[in-house]
Amino acid sequence: YLKYKFIIDDLREKFKNKDGYKVAYDNKEKELRKKEQALLKENRKNKQLIKQSRNPLFRFFKKKYWYSALLAPMLMFLEVYMDMLLPKQMTQMVDVAIPSGNIEMIVKVGLMMLLFAFLGLVGGVLSGVFTNYTGYKFANDLRKDLFKKIMNLSVIDAAELETGSLITRVTNDITQIQHFVSMALRMFIRALSLFVLGIIFTININSVFAIVIAILLPIEILIMILFMKKVFPHFGKIQKQLDDVNIIVHENVGGVRVVKAFSREKYEIEKFNKKSKKYKDESFKLNNAMVI
Repeated sequence: YLKYKFIIDDLREKFKNKDGYKVAYDNKEKELRKKEQALLKENRKNKQLIKQSRNPLFRFFKKKYWYSALLAPMLMFLEVYMDMLLPKQMTQMVDVAIPSGNIEMIVKVGLMMLLFAFLGLVGGVLSGVFTNYTGYKFANDLRKDLFKKIMNLSVIDAAELETGSLITRVTNDITQIQHFVSMALRMFIRALSLFVLGIIFTININSVFAIVIAILLPIEILIMILFMKKVFPHFGKIQKQLDDVNIIVHENVGGVRVVKAFSREKYEIEKFNKKSKKYKDESFKLNNAMVI
């Protein structure tokens, strides 16, 4: 805006005493005013997009795959619900239908069990399909945006960030985010559904179990919080070790002639083995903690 204002003021000062240039001045002023309005409109639009992009769910609903992000957990809930209904039907079959010898009841309960099993199978398969579709599409869009951001980095920022670290961000980190999205849409929903439905079905069987759940549930939540606090630092260490491995590989591949010219192959191999061993040890620590 200031740039156009200076141009207009300069034209006003230059042509204020020249009536012959009044028409040219007016046309130029109108043109610059239009450009100013267009820039202000574009600025407001960019601010709105930035505000919307801060919402983590906006990326799902902005893209064409928002429906799969909603269908995946719904179908997973259907699978879990069908799995929870099967034991009740099995109990009715064993305790009521078979001892009574009622063929009609046996057939009816058996068909209900087949229906529940089929619905659970359909829900599980479709949930996996939609989950994978959403995860891959999300990772693809995120990888494109990240690469675009890297290409638009300033010279100073590009100099501060090492190439190996950027490679890790674009490859391994995006893959980890993809796995997290898939787990959030499938495994987390499955675990939460089993947890909630399990409590409901247990209380319906016998309300006394509610006392046991009320006692054990806070203890379980406390154990999970302590476990997360212990495990989370390992993820950051693993990422740092992976960065170091990628940086060494990139440096040696890019400067292979220099390494050979100074006969530094043995030193570089030992350096790489040392960093690789650190990465392996840290990964083992995390896997052992997750197993526990």
